[in-house]
Amino acid sequence: MKRRMMTAAVAVCLLTTPAAQARHFSPRPCPPPVAPQCQTVRRTVCEWVPVTVTQEVREVVAVPVTTTEQRVQAYTELVTETVPVTRVVHRTEYARQRQKVSVLRPVTRMVERAYPVCVPVTRTEKRTYQVATPVVRTEERQRPVTYFETVPVAKTMHVTCYTPVAVQVPVCAPVGCGCSAVCGAVATCYKMVPTAAAVSYTEYQCVPRTAVQKYQVQVCDYEYQTKAEDVQVVEYQTQVRKEQVPVCSYEAVQEEQEVLVPVSKAYEETINVTRCRPVQKTRAVQVPVISYQYKEQVRKVPVTTFEMHTRVVEETVAVPCPPVRGAGWRGR
Repeated sequence: MKRRMMTAAVAVCLLTTPAAQARHFSPRPCPPPVAPQCQTVRRTVCEWVPVTVTQEVREVVAVPVTTTEQRVQAYTELVTETVPVTRVVHRTEYARQRQKVSVLRPVTRMVERAYPVCVPVTRTEKRTYQVATPVVRTEERQRPVTYFETVPVAKTMHVTCYTPVAVQVPVCAPVGCGCSAVCGAVATCYKMVPTAAAVSYTEYQCVPRTAVQKYQVQVCDYEYQTKAEDVQVVEYQTQVRKEQVPVCSYEAVQEEQEVLVPVSKAYEETINVTRCRPVQKTRAVQVPVISYQYKEQVRKVPVTTFEMHTRVVEETVAVPCPPVRGAGWRGR
């Protein structure tokens, strides 16, 4: 924030320089910059502040009240009854009559027809063809072969062994034994002391060796030879032949025959039909009736208003600098 204020103060100082001095600016070095000056200013700020208060509001509320009333309801009831009805029914009956009818009679006759026939004709033709004869030859080839050779390698290994060392241990007579032995007797015992020693041993390692191996391979080549031989070739020639074919056709012939003819006859019959007849009736029913009663009630409601408040704030502002005339400025 302070850096921005200093930059603003320097900008104000540069803007307040007269235009005449800017026109006569010389390329000489600029005068030393003047440190910006700041001052604290107090000013009054107005702002709106929300204020919430609780107020009592009177309102009218409709309260539903349900009561039961007896009312007369009209309704329609269907009554079923059986009624005799006479109707005319048409029935189909068959009667025998002699009539002329058309009958198809088969008639067979011989008809001459021509048809094509493919006749095979065989001829001898000389053709040439190539024959591949296999020829086997032996060819010598080379291939790299890798094998492993066992090579002895001398190595040294550090081994820890235990060596018996003679140690002098003082011996005292036990207390209360009544012996006249003198304390300070020394006994010799052996103690196993670890000793590190270097042991040489031979280890065998497998070393890969690559060698060129020659081997014989059977290679099969083919020799092509041209041969000629006689081949039987079959060709087909189309010929037209004729023959007598029986053909069956049908001819219509009028004949008198006895046939069954449908005849419709009317009959009267009585049947019982069930009908539904509407009958108007009334009945008493209990009907729930809803009515409303209006009541006045008081309810507390929060109300928010805005009030203007003033407060004093302090701000730091930059003071404009006076015009600076240095060695690089000249006026008229």
